[in-house]
Amino acid sequence: MKSITVNGKELLYVVQRKSVKNVNMRMKDDGIVYISANNSVPDEYITALIEKYALKFLKQLDTLEEKHKTDVDISVTKYLGNEYPVEVIKSENENIIFDDEKFMVYTPDTENKDKILSAILNWKSDRCMDIFSDMNMKVCEEFRNSGFTVPLSIVTIKYMKSRWGSCNYVSGRFSMNLRLIDYPIECIHAVFCHEYMHYIHQNHSDKFYKDLEKICPFYKKYDKVLK
Repeated sequence: MKSITVNGKELLYVVQRKSVKNVNMRMKDDGIVYISANNSVPDEYITALIEKYALKFLKQLDTLEEKHKTDVDISVTKYLGNEYPVEVIKSENENIIFDDEKFMVYTPDTENKDKILSAILNWKSDRCMDIFSDMNMKVCEEFRNSGFTVPLSIVTIKYMKSRWGSCNYVSGRFSMNLRLIDYPIECIHAVFCHEYMHYIHQNHSDKFYKDLEKICPFYKKYDKVLK
């Protein structure tokens, strides 16, 4: 997965090497541009090509996003690996209550899907702060107890399309994807372990994954869920 930013908007693309004569590009319903090209085509040529047609693809992306807004189902939402019903209740006071069985969204505008989704996203973002903070300290301690010298990371939360987390091992900071809150806590643990391992290995070598499985033995299982 690669990306370029045009007019402040990120465009994601994937290059697939195949036995084809021409370079083919198309955007799928996931909003990602898939490019198929022969092994003889230089990476620089593909980069120039995606930059040339970036504006065209961004228009397609805008159309897709508008379609997804109308298609989105606000009757259910995911949280920590489970799916819960959403009940929208008309009220002058905006609030969200989660009782471990369902989400109750109180709002004066019960027909505004964007507003309801935004409220749920904000609620999840607040929970992320607590859950990710606890997980950060837990995984740091696990690494130190296993003999690895790692700092306690500073964690920021972002809504990301192309990755679950990223590590800046120089500044000691992690960026973690808000969407992780939809997945089981074991998946969140696996991503934190992955990012902490980048303090030890600044790559994805065999040694990286060998040491990662020492810390998180079932990493492959939870990585498969995220994929």
